[in-house]
Amino acid sequence: MKTFTISVILPRRAQDSAEQAIQAILQCDYPQEQLEILEVIGEHPSKQRNRAALAASGDILYFLDNDSLVTPD
Repeated sequence: MKTFTISVILPRRAQDSAEQAIQAILQCDYPQEQLEILEVIGEHPSKQRNRAALAASGDILYFLDNDSLVTPD
């Protein structure tokens, strides 16, 4: 079974933190070598998401806000 590479796109403002979201991603039950985390700092989330989507190399784009958490599974 093929494991897809997932690009996680996390826009945030400079004064905000994405540390909890990043730690939750790293604790997921998914091969870490198949995860790419793109943290994009700015003031316009839609523009930040678009910029990161162009730079992403994953098979799947996963958009996550900096104050969101994913479950391990």
